Amino acid sequence: MSSKKVAETYIKLDRLAIGARLRTERQRLGLTQGEVARHVGLKSKSAIKNYEKGQVPGPEILTRLAGLFGRCIDWLLTGRDSCKPVTSSSVQEPPALYAGRSRTDRKILKEVNDLLQQADQTVNAHLRRQVALLKRAIKNPK
Repeated sequence: MSSKKVAETYIKLDRLAIGARLRTERQRLGLTQGEVARHVGLKSKSAIKNYEKGQVPGPEILTRLAGLFGRCIDWLLTGRDSCKPVTSSSVQEPPALYAGRSRTDRKILKEVNDLLQQADQTVNAHLRRQVALLKRAIKNPK
């Protein structure tokens, strides 16, 4: 196999690994591709589908995804957790997250988000699952 072929294969595997990490984090939070797309300010779930299949997001979307997942960009790209996770205080919240929400709902979402920033990793994971459920309930009231 030529060195060019080896490099192409390595890059493809790396992109697939990035996609797998994105999919794993989305599933860990119990979010659909459409929900993730809305949270990071995208109009369609197809972009998230493409990212999970190996297309690498641009820097802005990568930063928003890292913030949503509570992970650092380095981990999303390499699988190594060698940096401080991106927090929502360092990432501008996508307007779609609060669009159409009542003042009370926005306040609750903000308070939960603030708690997530203060919680340790175990509690953080549990709270993120609860936030995902709350967001779904707010989005689809019975």
